[in-house]
Amino acid sequence: MKTSSNITPSSSKKIPIKLKISVILYKILASIGLSVADKIALKLFYTSYIPNKPTPPQLALCKSSKKTKIEINNHSFWIRRWGTGTKKAILIHGWGGYSVQLNSFIDALLQKGFEVISFDAITEKDKGTPSSLIDFIALLGAVMEKENSNIDLLLGHSMGGVVATHFAFDERVKALGVISCPATAEVIMTNFKKELGATNKTITAIRKQIVDNYGKSIDDYFPDKMFKYKKPSIPSLLIHDDFDRQVSINQHLQLKELLPNNTSFVSTKWGHTKVLENPACINQLNSFLSQSQSTIS
Repeated sequence: MKTSSNITPSSSKKIPIKLKISVILYKILASIGLSVADKIALKLFYTSYIPNKPTPPQLALCKSSKKTKIEINNHSFWIRRWGTGTKKAILIHGWGGYSVQLNSFIDALLQKGFEVISFDAITEKDKGTPSSLIDFIALLGAVMEKENSNIDLLLGHSMGGVVATHFAFDERVKALGVISCPATAEVIMTNFKKELGATNKTITAIRKQIVDNYGKSIDDYFPDKMFKYKKPSIPSLLIHDDFDRQVSINQHLQLKELLPNNTSFVSTKWGHTKVLENPACINQLNSFLSQSQSTIS
C-alpha cells in the first residue's frame, strides 16, 4: 500500500504523466466534494512506480545476476540471484524500489558466503499500475516456496521490511533485518494524506475499501498489530536513520519493543533511502551476522 512521499505534481519530474494528471484531478474533484475523488485517491494509494533509475553499480549487479521468472496471478516477476554459498539471504526492496537497490548489502552478503536472492516486485513495464502490500507479501511467500529451503536472512527496506516481518514466525526464516521500516499503518496513511492533500473523507473511504477488499484493516498488516499479543523471538537487525522524513525514528523505537531479540543501529543524517549506502550500516550487518552464527547455518 502506498508509502510514497513523491506523488504531488511538483515533487518530481520522474513521476509518470498519468499519475500527475490523477493527482491534479483528485484535488479538483475533492475541492467540490464529488465522491469520485475518493476512487481516484484509492487508485493512487495502490499505485507504485519506479522514480529513479539504477546506478552504474546496480546495473552491473543486474548484469551479473542469474535471472528466473515466477508467475503469480498471470503476472511475471523477475527473481535475481548471486553467489553459490551454503547460506541463503532474500532481500526485499521498498515500495517503488527494485531488486538491486540494496546493492551494498548484496556485496557484503556475498563476501560473507551467502547466496543472495532478490526480486523486482514491479517491473518497468508495469510501473504506474495498481499493486498492494498484500500482493507484495504473497510474492515473497511464493519466492520462498520456490526456494524450498531455510532462509538464513530476510532483509527488507521500508515497506519491504514490513513484508519481511510477516514471516517473523516462519520456522524456515532464521534471522530478520529491517531498514527504515514502519511499525504502524498510521504513518503510511498520514504521509499519503499529507502528500496528496487528501481529505479526512478520502482517508476514511480508503480504509473502508481495504476492509471490504481484504477482510482486514490496513492496521492489521503492520507489526504493531501483528505482534501485539505475541512477539517473535527471531534474531532481528533494526536499522534506521534519525533524519528519515518518511518513517520517523519513533517507528524504530516501537519496532525495538515488538522485536525484542534485536540488534539496533541508528545512523545520522542519511535519510530514508540514502541510508542503504551508509558503510556503517554494512558494518552493523556484518556484526549482526557474526553474533547470530549459532542461529544462521
